[in-house]
Amino acid sequence: MTDATGELLERDAELGTLTALLDAACDGSGAAAMIEGAPGVGKSALLARARNLAADRGMTVLSAQGGEIEREFAWGVVRQLFEPWLAGRSEAEAAELRDETAGLAAPVFGSAPAMGPDGDAFAELHGLFWMAVEVAQCGPVLIAVDDLQWADRPSLRFVVHLAPRLEGLPIALLVTTRPPQSEPAGDTGLLRRLLADPAVGHIAPAPLSPAATASLVRAGLSDAADGAFCEACHETTSGNPFLLVALVDALRADRAHPTAAAADEVRRMTPAVVTRTVLVRLAALPGDCLALARAVAVLGPGAELRLARRLAGLERRRALPAADLLVRAGILRGDATVDFVHPSVRSAVYHDLTATERGRFHQRAAALLTADGTAAEAVAPHLLATIPDGDPGIVGQLRAAAQQARARGAREPAVAYLERALAEPPGAAARSEVLLELGAAEALQRPDAAIAHLREALECA
Repeated sequence: MTDATGELLERDAELGTLTALLDAACDGSGAAAMIEGAPGVGKSALLARARNLAADRGMTVLSAQGGEIEREFAWGVVRQLFEPWLAGRSEAEAAELRDETAGLAAPVFGSAPAMGPDGDAFAELHGLFWMAVEVAQCGPVLIAVDDLQWADRPSLRFVVHLAPRLEGLPIALLVTTRPPQSEPAGDTGLLRRLLADPAVGHIAPAPLSPAATASLVRAGLSDAADGAFCEACHETTSGNPFLLVALVDALRADRAHPTAAAADEVRRMTPAVVTRTVLVRLAALPGDCLALARAVAVLGPGAELRLARRLAGLERRRALPAADLLVRAGILRGDATVDFVHPSVRSAVYHDLTATERGRFHQRAAALLTADGTAAEAVAPHLLATIPDGDPGIVGQLRAAAQQARARGAREPAVAYLERALAEPPGAAARSEVLLELGAAEALQRPDAAIAHLREALECA
């Protein structure tokens, strides 16, 4: 969290560690570090500062962000990291890259046929490692991944594979994550493995102290804010920077007087209440803002504004002013691509939708992306969030997505897509085919389930 001058408060030790990590990479001694902490503690702010410090040093910065919905998109985080760099290569450079060891990763980017029905996972990881080395041929590199706990499993495997192999390379790997125990739906095994790796540095930013809290409260409300009032703000938020800023915003909107007498009122505002103040601020904006914010929440991190406005049903002349208002209100950030200022804000807006509303939004998002020429595998996470309704088109898209995932060596997403296709459900003629494909995808990791599904496929046939 920054003060009035833009400096991060009480993060000198963390910034020192990040500076040392980047300087070591510039000297050819690469290493990895993980910033771990609860939501809102300032992990993303530290990562953003590290990206700026790397850019100041002339380093190449490869960035990606995990997302709750996008975690079923195989290699999604890896593609965020490398595709912008690959897009800058000439055809000759790309051809040379394909001929080298890094070419083993070609199936990840859809630029080569699969090596088998399920690819060769280690070959692809090895190829991605050499692709990172290839990027570093032009100078030191920072690989930065935010919200690793929401990364797709194949990308998470790559991070775990890369972390202990950076010694002697001009590459710094920096990731942020929530504590594994706080993410029951995530791949906690791989996260714990990364945390336990002695080659990975551990940065755990602490909550802000009462003194730093008072500084922020007085900067946001009044220089004369009473000490008891500031103490109540610290107690309510436990020094969590994101919650603290949300609380100050809510108090400022309510024209609260930061006096000792108002301290008890602050103590009655739980963290959940503080987060919901975002919805109150959103409701006070014009209706186009709410529609656009919901569309961005459904599309996920890095949503293109052109797609978000179409999903919201807004013409360009209405969407642009709405986006500006959301940025000014501290809810969104960005321009051509937009995102929420914090994952907790996105979560509040997303979960304010009913399950039925979310399903309809995701179904429209899938239709828009498909019409836009998006690959079936990138559309599939939205289809997973729809309500089953016996739609043969959805079954077909999920089967195509599963085929693409298996071609990239990503069996787990393929299984998820086919299980969802089975739940749609498919018509009688297609059911045996879906069961056969599901059993084949499960064969290596879930043999008992594979046998059951293959038997059922035989019975249906």
